Amino acid sequence: MRLLFVTICAILTSWGNAQVFFDIKQLPTQDGYKVLAMPHETFDYPSSLIGHIQVVLRYDASLTFAPVIRSLLPGIHWQINSEATEHTGSPEFHYLRITSVEQGISSIPIVKFVGIPLFEITQVDSTCIGPIHLCDNNSPDIMALRQSGLNFTQNFSLLGVGGNAFSGVVSSQAHCDNVPVADQDMYIQPNPADEWVTVSWFFGNITKLPPSMELVVYHVAGVEMGRYPINTQSISQEHTFVVSDWPTGAYMVKILPDKHKAYPTKKFLVIH
Repeated sequence: MRLLFVTICAILTSWGNAQVFFDIKQLPTQDGYKVLAMPHETFDYPSSLIGHIQVVLRYDASLTFAPVIRSLLPGIHWQINSEATEHTGSPEFHYLRITSVEQGISSIPIVKFVGIPLFEITQVDSTCIGPIHLCDNNSPDIMALRQSGLNFTQNFSLLGVGGNAFSGVVSSQAHCDNVPVADQDMYIQPNPADEWVTVSWFFGNITKLPPSMELVVYHVAGVEMGRYPINTQSISQEHTFVVSDWPTGAYMVKILPDKHKAYPTKKFLVIH
């Protein structure tokens, strides 16, 4: 059986060099963060079988952090497996290692440039935690932790690559105070973008929304790039779309209809 599994891993790995990036975003409600995985390849079963996920976060040692984790993957639970609070290499920071409790996660679709929400992390009293860093495995402080014998490694164990498919981070830091307090708001990550963009927006009062709305993206020259339906029954939403084949330039995002000019128009750049 072991020989068969190793053979399958070797065959699936030969299909391509899949990459999975981690991303962190502030919640529109200003009380925490959402961590996602962003695949750069599509994997079908059985190559999409995930064995284990581990996320490493860093925060300022001066902050008092009592984290609460809410899973965004049905049937998957998360735990703070370890915490490094007085590491000699980086005494100004504390580190959290958050891992999936279940081993052998098989029910997650892995589609190129479609984000996989993993979990939300908030402060127990619902206040803003402060800035949180999503660490890269090659950063000096994480390498120093590993050299001291601590397994603080970002991990997305995927059968299709025969091991850890983690390849880097999209956004290395988020700060919940950076989300403006408003009835409506929108923010875009990453900006500038190369391969994909995620637009997130927040409605302060969904009872005043029209029954049908769209998110419209267009080039600053006036060329419409796409329209995406909005669920007017949800207070906060996001949409990710691929821009790898879009021309380098500036683009605008707008929510329509906007009879009373209530929703912000946001600009982002595509640079290849």
